[in-house]
Amino acid sequence: MISEFTVERQAHGLYFETSFKAPSGDLFRGPSSLASYAAHTEGRRQYRVILLFTAQAIRPMLEGRRSLVSIIASPISTRRMRRYALSSRNFALDQSDESFREVMRTVIGQDRVIVENQRPEELPIDLSEELHLKGPDSGTLEYRRMLGELGLKQV
Repeated sequence: MISEFTVERQAHGLYFETSFKAPSGDLFRGPSSLASYAAHTEGRRQYRVILLFTAQAIRPMLEGRRSLVSIIASPISTRRMRRYALSSRNFALDQSDESFREVMRTVIGQDRVIVENQRPEELPIDLSEELHLKGPDSGTLEYRRMLGELGLKQV
């Protein structure tokens, strides 16, 4: 469950943070070697959206540890884009990078299924055309408002 959060507009994008509770051991869907790392199971998350096409998830942890995932979308056409995902961390440096990559691939794979099955394919900038949930949709709604202010008609 995601706690409520406030979306803050910044000069070139958005910032918000929230926190997550750890799922029970059976629900963690990453490599078992990473199940004990709070970076993947619980704690505070900070999110930045840098207009137009960059999103970052920052996971601060105890003792100055943190991970950062940056996703950059590069439009190819009106219906296609190339995605770049970069991940870094300053902890568990003795662990295989492959375990961390597996978590990223799992999350991105889940997101891809949702995005590719979304209808309509182009989300309207006019937010009155859809039903929204207070809380979980706050960040994306503010992002779409900002795109509308920049003159975009569809997302």
